[in-house]
Amino acid sequence: SIRGYYGRQGARFPIGHGAAFRLVRGVEMRKRGRIGMIWLAGPFLAGLSAQVALADWPNLISNGEFDYDDIPWHANDGDSTLQWNTVDHAGCGDLSGSALAENAASGPLVGRNFTMCFGGILPGATYSFGTEVRFPTGQARSGSVAMQASWSEGVNCEGSFLGLTAAFPTWTTADSGVWLPVVQNAVVAPADAASVTLRIALEKNEAGGNLQVRFDGVYLVRVSGFVFSDGFTNDSVCRWSVDLP
Repeated sequence: SIRGYYGRQGARFPIGHGAAFRLVRGVEMRKRGRIGMIWLAGPFLAGLSAQVALADWPNLISNGEFDYDDIPWHANDGDSTLQWNTVDHAGCGDLSGSALAENAASGPLVGRNFTMCFGGILPGATYSFGTEVRFPTGQARSGSVAMQASWSEGVNCEGSFLGLTAAFPTWTTADSGVWLPVVQNAVVAPADAASVTLRIALEKNEAGGNLQVRFDGVYLVRVSGFVFSDGFTNDSVCRWSVDLP
């Protein structure tokens, strides 16, 4: 199962997927079924101040929630495009967004890759990575989307290729209109790895036309299991809900 961390006045220990954070003064916070480690030094609601401690293993991906229009990803082919849009996987509206990838290859069964490089890999360390994907409804072309990590010896995703790790599952346009997780819970970086390329692979089945997919909530963390971190870069708690017992 996907693991997270439970924080109560600084206490930290693993809990199962889907549980809530129990915070001081009887306040619980939930992040769309995802788990992280967080604690409050005081009440959080009604404008009262709070101090938040993020997980010991932060998200290594810059702007992984696409809170602003600065996408550190690249469309690798001339017949593919990548742009920021305001459809957010957490329902944050105009406060955040996602990446919209398009494959416009002329031939059938052609894949197009959308990639970013992270150069701070520790050889032999355990990582987890993933994202959420969503095919827009009403598209005239069908296809599939997958996520992979490609390990390299050079610090800028150059040099010797050291291996490929897949996240699961692969989703198809049969599952359009909903956000769907793609997850790799634990992979050990190769002994000589210095960098990793995260890849969104979008394959279109038919010739001509175009196929789009959105992705959001991208993460890479140096720990086994998904531990999210919310940097609150959009100055909002739109990804959180609060229950008062």
